[in-house]
Amino acid sequence: MELAPEIFDKVISNLSYMEVYRIRSVNKTWKQLCEYHLYLRCKTSKKNIHVKLEDEKGRRTIIDMTPCRYDAEHQVIEFKTCHYLRRQKSILKNAQIIFGEWCEREANPAFMDHLDLADRAHVLFHLQFNPSLQQVYELSPSLNHQDVDGRLHYLGDKGMIMTYSYKFVEPKASSSMLLQRPLSPFICVRINSLHVNLSWLIAGMNPDVIPEPIYTKRYKQLASALLRRIKSDKRENYMHLHIHSETVLKYLLTNELDEQLFELENTALLQDTRLNNALSRRESVQMQLEKAGIDPRVVWKYTFAKNYILDGGLTTVTSNDVVDMIQRAEEEWMLKKLNIIRRIRSYF
Repeated sequence: MELAPEIFDKVISNLSYMEVYRIRSVNKTWKQLCEYHLYLRCKTSKKNIHVKLEDEKGRRTIIDMTPCRYDAEHQVIEFKTCHYLRRQKSILKNAQIIFGEWCEREANPAFMDHLDLADRAHVLFHLQFNPSLQQVYELSPSLNHQDVDGRLHYLGDKGMIMTYSYKFVEPKASSSMLLQRPLSPFICVRINSLHVNLSWLIAGMNPDVIPEPIYTKRYKQLASALLRRIKSDKRENYMHLHIHSETVLKYLLTNELDEQLFELENTALLQDTRLNNALSRRESVQMQLEKAGIDPRVVWKYTFAKNYILDGGLTTVTSNDVVDMIQRAEEEWMLKKLNIIRRIRSYF
């Protein structure tokens, strides 16, 4: 016997986000009902996504994004805001994107009581790590009038795509200011939209959940089209997409093929060893970690890895060096964790 949708929704409203996400795998009907319920819960509970923008001087500003639309076909929620953020002279550098339900993982108090200070510090550092809270994205800079033309910029990762734009604004002088020094023009940035899939939201609540790629079918179509074009042009040295480049993200979001996608000289789209920016460094490190069987999100656990991704162009460290350091640190933690577990068991 099947429950009426309104009754089903009432029942699962008593479950947590994670529990609803898990039971959606029962069958196709439950999947549709549970996923739409998660969207409605985000909307009615007024749990926004907070976009934290940081400028070159380390000053931060937060823009709130509210859920406004659900794409059932791709399980994607669109968040919007109607505000421009005024910035004068300083250049925006980085962004963090955090959902209101996310928090650090808690360590078991009873477990912690049996640890000395050094072991307690290890446990807090590793077990409370939530990659969704630590991830940082590099913003395209707005350095001159040509960059501030209102065109959309794209930023993304597994399960998430954000669009933003810059706008050049001439200040309006009041009559009391006419005799004073002319006001300098300023730049406004607007977060136009934020598209996230459900796995991306849930991963921030439970880091054991791995975010699934957003718009998977579109990415596969793009990869196939590019592969055919590359083979026809006999350019076998370009075989991998920068999957989070602005050109790719634009296609994933709009589902419109652009001739620019097929220009092999477009190094912002295709992987090239000459590139040295935060995007290419992040993808290089995470790809190597995946090949080594390590969760690529651990790059945000270690300060040295985060510094390399965001400011790696200023150092002589390579992606291989960063991956080796992460592997050693993770192996040391695994051994340390086993020793701690053995010691804890001896108390019971």
